[in-house]
Amino acid sequence: MKKEKRFDWAVAAWILAAVAILVIAAIAILTPDADIAPRASVAGWMGEESVTVSATGGAGAATGSGSSTIAVRGHLMAIHLDFTASISTTTDTAITLASPSLAVLTITDSATDAWYYPVVTQTIYSGAAAADRVALPINGPLDIAVSDTTSGTVVIVTFWWGE
Repeated sequence: MKKEKRFDWAVAAWILAAVAILVIAAIAILTPDADIAPRASVAGWMGEESVTVSATGGAGAATGSGSSTIAVRGHLMAIHLDFTASISTTTDTAITLASPSLAVLTITDSATDAWYYPVVTQTIYSGAAAADRVALPINGPLDIAVSDTTSGTVVIVTFWWGE
């Protein structure tokens, strides 16, 4: 007599549970951290953020600061400084990475709108400088500080980064 094969519900339940665990793990791995740029602010491979910096204090001595709300992760490609009209030409602007401490861009005595492309010199295996320069690698939020300026909105700093 031929034995009839029956569907094994216990095995099916174990297989379904295993597939569900794999799907949940894949979603957890592929979902970006909350502090990484949301997809809405990333155009293709390039992220972008603008920070408006205001200052308080006396004319020519006002200070202010601001920080990016998104952790910049990748190579910093460009920075644009867009100063408000009638800002003091004695304005100093410093853009830094807090950890590890790194001066990204320092502009002194200027309120001129401008583009900047920060780069670093590569080094070879011995530690000597190579001729090549590459975009600055960044992993964290950027801080912007202005000093020796006029009170009010001073500058809109926009920066772009990519892989």
